[in-house]
Amino acid sequence: MALGVCLLAPLPFSPLGYSQDSTPPQQEKQDMVVRRTKEQMQAELARLSEIFDVIREYMLREEQSADRRALIPTGAEIQAAIQDRKMTASDTIASLQQAINNHSIALEQAQQNGLSTLIDFPAFYKNRTGRNYFEDIQHPGAAARAILARGVITDETEYYLLIEYLNDTSQTIFNEDEIIRIGQMINDFETAAITQNQ
Repeated sequence: MALGVCLLAPLPFSPLGYSQDSTPPQQEKQDMVVRRTKEQMQAELARLSEIFDVIREYMLREEQSADRRALIPTGAEIQAAIQDRKMTASDTIASLQQAINNHSIALEQAQQNGLSTLIDFPAFYKNRTGRNYFEDIQHPGAAARAILARGVITDETEYYLLIEYLNDTSQTIFNEDEIIRIGQMINDFETAAITQNQ
């Protein structure tokens, strides 16, 4: 996978240096997904916004163009869009989680392949927050394994996470049989989305 993964695909903003080719299928979350209270949603939104802001700062640290910098919203701007009812909290949380997942996968691949790009991000994150990045988020490989163990993709964030591993020929987390199972889960998710939209 190229390091130009999507930073914030579902949000109505143009991301810097990241692209996603397709619009994900729409699907209602399964009954197994626990609904969060308003307070829990706000806490999760604040947590993800803080993480995203550090990623944004890192990605833009050498960017001098104000126009380019304006392409990626800050956490505060994202939350303001919710207040203005331009976005829902649940969609924003999913978007932020997807952006963080994509960044984490790119970081994981850079570390595995010995690439210099992104290698210094964990130190940058610790310097800004005093915390370990992979302790603040669920490692994308562990999250993908949990989805595979469950056997069902429940939302678009999980869908894109598995797509990244399916398309990455250099990944070493999943064996051939597991990749086949992931492909079937992705197919099931897409088929269900098409059926719902008919």
